[in-house]
Amino acid sequence: MVGCRLSTGSIMQHCFIVFMIMLFSMHTQAQNSIPRLFESANIPDPVALPLTTKAAEKACRHWNRPLLEREDVIHVIRENTNFKIQENKNVRYEIVNSLERLGFTIQTILFESREGVWVPASLYVPKGEGPFPAVVNSHGHWKDGRRTDIAQQTAQLLASNGYVCLNMDAWGVGERGSEHTHEYHGSNLGASLMNVGETLLGLQLSDNRRGVDLLCTLPYVDADHIGATGASGGGNQTMWLAATDDRIKAVVPVVSVGTFRSYVMNSNCVCELMPDGLTHLEESDVLAAVAPRALKILTAIQDGNAAFAPLQMLKTYKQISGRFTEKQLAYELFNSGHDYNTDMQRSMLNWFDTHLKTNTTKKQDLTVAPLVSVEDLSVFKGDKAFPSIVTTKDYIRVAGQNLHKQLESVQHIDRKEKQTQLFSMLYPGQRDIVLRRYTYNASKGWQPLLLETRQAQFIPLFYRLPKNQTKGFKLIISSKGKQQIDAVKLSELEQHGYGIIVFDLYAVGERSSQTGDHIDGQLPRFHTVSRASLWFGEPMMGIWSNEIAMVIKEVQQLFPDQPITLLADKEAALATLYYTALSDRSYSVELNEVPISYVWDEGKNADAFNMAVHVPGIVSWGDLPMLLALSNSEFHLSNVVSITGEKISNEEWGTYLSWLKILKHKLNTNGKISRN
Repeated sequence: MVGCRLSTGSIMQHCFIVFMIMLFSMHTQAQNSIPRLFESANIPDPVALPLTTKAAEKACRHWNRPLLEREDVIHVIRENTNFKIQENKNVRYEIVNSLERLGFTIQTILFESREGVWVPASLYVPKGEGPFPAVVNSHGHWKDGRRTDIAQQTAQLLASNGYVCLNMDAWGVGERGSEHTHEYHGSNLGASLMNVGETLLGLQLSDNRRGVDLLCTLPYVDADHIGATGASGGGNQTMWLAATDDRIKAVVPVVSVGTFRSYVMNSNCVCELMPDGLTHLEESDVLAAVAPRALKILTAIQDGNAAFAPLQMLKTYKQISGRFTEKQLAYELFNSGHDYNTDMQRSMLNWFDTHLKTNTTKKQDLTVAPLVSVEDLSVFKGDKAFPSIVTTKDYIRVAGQNLHKQLESVQHIDRKEKQTQLFSMLYPGQRDIVLRRYTYNASKGWQPLLLETRQAQFIPLFYRLPKNQTKGFKLIISSKGKQQIDAVKLSELEQHGYGIIVFDLYAVGERSSQTGDHIDGQLPRFHTVSRASLWFGEPMMGIWSNEIAMVIKEVQQLFPDQPITLLADKEAALATLYYTALSDRSYSVELNEVPISYVWDEGKNADAFNMAVHVPGIVSWGDLPMLLALSNSEFHLSNVVSITGEKISNEEWGTYLSWLKILKHKLNTNGKISRN
């Protein structure tokens, strides 16, 4: 049992303190005349604090109950990652190239993970008589994937000491990148897999399990003695593989074990994200599922990633210790940074020798052979193409094509059923509502209104009354925050007699997370906040669309007879689409820089939109055309683009508009859609 000091109302209590610290200062910006409601300097992060508090409360609940049984853990993982178990254990593979080394052979191979999906891999085979024990060696986020120095060093050490070692390129990494060259497989690329009902974690796990299938079919492998290791993201892969596949008999995850609680608002990849994971379990449940098999955790004292700090690892270790015998569980600390160094590799080798070998009398060979060049380990040679290696973008394009064919084949689509499905995707838990409203004196012609919500959010809203009562209000929802709204645009609206309403969405503008923005670094914005929210099953599009609903409800209560026109751009435009798709009211909606689909086009920019856009299952549900078609609102779209930010041509728009008309006919909805 773990002592937890957090109470059920901790989030509200902590965030009310944040609100009280925020001074009502009415700062103005150079961009426009809209005031700021909060003094943002030297206050707790209004996004990070609620998220980390929520993570702590969920973790405490998990730590203070019995560990989940293994079958329950596997069920949760399958439900939330969609990993596949192939019934046919025979694996198609081909040897592309072989390199002879002293004591072992390196085979460059391709094997089929699922129908039509081939994985580039390196198979290190000891010379001599087998069968040999084997190890799945998963690489982390180092350049060149399976061919990186660390992966090669580990594999050569294992092969030199009598182990068959399988190094494979993880999904989207190395030769599985968009151009069959190395790229970062996380961020928007990896997150986009959720939009088609997959996860990067689940696809990697499926590949790794298929790698075990391959090893078990090789005549020179002892299928009863297979281990798994990997560092960083590779250690994470190792954990999920060992938890779900009992053919793995010994496990060594390296610089990768912490707590899921510590993943929230820290620097982790999308490949380490299990959507809605913290709702169901903690990392201790997953690692406990390895028992009674042998597990040794290697942790770096100077690891720069707080999620893998020794303290976090020890929390999990303490939780799982009761599931293992003394000889089957261990950890070791190393005075190093985030690495898989020589000392760590030797510790791994000792563990595998103890638990995977029946004869350990032979002296270990610790010689480090010269590494092989990346080119010599490549499947791709020069301009030779292998279209069978499916990239992330390829995979999602196929999903989009399958959706289109499916929707074409049906005569009628039930609108209410589609809305119900969408609602459950966006709002898996209790929807937020406004609890209290705070009004303040007007400043520079703007009337402020602060909304406090049940989930301890504080939404700053400003409005100006219409000069012409027949014009109503323009509600402007900016993807960059109200302070960034074009001053000229505001002036034009006022001159035409419109009232104006502005507010900041969650984690935007005055409500930005300095912690999240700092951790994001060069990655697209909301990489940190979006992943954190998804650990609770909450996509940011759900949070944002619900905040739009709350604001509109407040405005309608204040001004029941005034029409409201919605104006939004980019990611905020997407959130507006989600809102209008679920609303039974009709609006005039003006959207700028809105994408027409989540499906990847041929454009190169994977980060044209930030990480707030992703909604698990949205493409499989119907994609953005279904959102537009569901609504009875009138849409005016400007600067329409693809998901990579490419301009949509007149011909492409004509085809798209025809498809929208077909969908609206199947849904029996009204409302015009035009492009400026």
